[in-house]
Parts: sequence; structure tokens; C-alpha cells
Amino acid sequence: RLTAYEVGAKNRFLDNRAQANLSVFYYDYQDFQVTAQGVVAGQPSAVTVNAPKAELYGAELEGTLLLSANSRIDGSVAYLHAEYKDFVLPTGDAFSPGFADYSGLTLAKSPEWTFNIGYQHSWDFANDGRLTVRVQTHYESSKNLDYHNFDVTEQGAYTKTDLIVTYDAPGGVWSVMAYGRNLEDEAVLVQASPDAQNVNPYGGSGAYAPPRLYGVQLSAK
Repeated sequence: RLTAYEVGAKNRFLDNRAQANLSVFYYDYQDFQVTAQGVVAGQPSAVTVNAPKAELYGAELEGTLLLSANSRIDGSVAYLHAEYKDFVLPTGDAFSPGFADYSGLTLAKSPEWTFNIGYQHSWDFANDGRLTVRVQTHYESSKNLDYHNFDVTEQGAYTKTDLIVTYDAPGGVWSVMAYGRNLEDEAVLVQASPDAQNVNPYGGSGAYAPPRLYGVQLSAK
């Protein structure tokens, strides 16, 4: 059960060339369901456990500024506090059989700070074609990917930058896009679980986001 409170404002300035949106929120969760890797009949398995109370609050500011008819800057910054206020497992789990208390730990996949910023510029040609170049960067502070908050499932702070160049043919009949994503070639965990089967909080398994990628994409209508 979720009781959510949110207040915000959407604003436009400078003859609609600038936009700034602000929101502040507070989420009160009761019987928050947490799915993680556990052990069932001696085998690794996905299990769902209940955190009686979880609390989230934070704020987000996002904005766009049109520098000219063909260029713009956009970005956002978000702050998040996410905590299991009451998270007691009366029968415990693999890492704490019989009784486990994870109250006060941070919710999984909840970075405290997130930043995004991008710049985009377009060139219009006499034949009605258009060339657009965009560069964007995403930053996240450290976060944990499992409710136990073990070091092995923590993803440290990282930055990922993308560069995208798109040519749109006259009339929008076809377009070609060249891109480079994750230019820093960061190894970013997107899913991780400690080794519950062997009760090893220092080992585990996980999955990574793609490494640095380059490519070309052709689209036609």
C-alpha cells in the first residue's frame, strides 16, 4: 500500500524559450514487497519478502533552454532518500537464519543523486534535409542493488556519455543515425545478488549494462 504526497510547479520563461519544472515528493509504503535471490529447497531461486514500512522522499528539478531556433540545452537533477524503516523477517533468510533485521538500510536501486545534461544543435539544408548532433551525459551516485546492502552488490558512482548524429532526408522519407554510447566504457551493474546458496556475502552474481557501443542505424518510411 502506498500513500503518496507530491507537490510541484511547471514554469515557462523568456517567451517560452526556457522551461523549469520542480517537484517534491514523499512516499509512505506499507507492506513493501522486495524480490531478491534466495534459496528454496537448497536451490537458488527468486523469493519475495515483505518490508512492513519503507519511506522515500526527494525532489527533482528539470529544465530546458532554447539557445536559438536550432540549439537547446536540457537537464535534470534529482535527490532521493529511500530507507526501509521497518524491515524485520521473523523467520530470517539465508544470511541470517531464524531472525533478520534490515531496518535502516537503503532501498535497492536507489541512488541518492542523479544528474542529466544534454546539448543539441541542428542544421537545416536548402533541400529541406536536417542534420542534428546531440551529446548527453548521465551521472548517478553510488547505489546498492540488493536489500542486504552488501559491498558485493554495490554499484559505485559513474558517468555515461552518449554522442548521436542524425541526418533526416527531405520529407522525412528516410534517416540515418550514427551513435556512440557509454563513451567512458564504464562497467555498470544493473542487477546483482549475493551468493545465498553458499551463504557468502562476499560473492554473488549479476548483470552489466552494455559496454561502449558504436553503431549506425538506417530508418525508412
